[in-house]
Amino acid sequence: MDCTYPATSNRYWPHMPRSEQSGFLNELPPDVRASLTATARKVRVTKGHLIYHTEDAAETVYILVSGRVRLYRIGAGAREVTVAVHEAGELFGTTSIAPDSTYGLYAEALEDGEVLALGANTLRDLLRSQPALGVALSAQLTRQARDLQERLTGLVFLEVSQRLAGALLTMAEASGATESGKKALKGRISHQDLAYLVGSTRETITKLLGEFKERGLLDLGYRRIVVLDEAGLRDVARNPIHS
Repeated sequence: MDCTYPATSNRYWPHMPRSEQSGFLNELPPDVRASLTATARKVRVTKGHLIYHTEDAAETVYILVSGRVRLYRIGAGAREVTVAVHEAGELFGTTSIAPDSTYGLYAEALEDGEVLALGANTLRDLLRSQPALGVALSAQLTRQARDLQERLTGLVFLEVSQRLAGALLTMAEASGATESGKKALKGRISHQDLAYLVGSTRETITKLLGEFKERGLLDLGYRRIVVLDEAGLRDVARNPIHS
């Protein structure tokens, strides 16, 4: 099958990690940001920590300051299905904006990091008194909904090799890192991390990375990936290597 879905639209890792001063908080006027951060609790999370469970009452909205958080469900046969991976600056737990709801998903910290936890009732009070907060919140939720739509589109229409190639291209472009003049992925990225991002398994990702390396597309090391052939990787993102 010849798929012309653009590689640059594969936003499975839409943002690289950002600082506390960027993202959603940075879009707020200083007085609104001060009101929000003054009422929120800073919470440190460690890798593997479950921030909330699917049936927990949704009473808190979270702003990710640092680290990454995975939202997932448990499917048939106890299979974990990753719905989204959030980066610094993004919101999660937003179902709590609607009263009397549950989270409906598990939220797991993929690495050590920090979140701002804001009570849903407090957030609703702030939204009533700070119109600029509502504008920024709507914009952020719209971006995240778009990212989710693109992710789900990719899961339906693209083969795993395409999704992985597109994700690697996006991550390498966003990282800005280079090695011997070639684009490189910055940070400690495991095969399991990539599996979460593209909706696959660690075993499949390991096999595909090996194939990409054999084709001369990548140079691999311990949690190190360098793009050797960007044009070739883009070709795989458009045309699956397994039909």
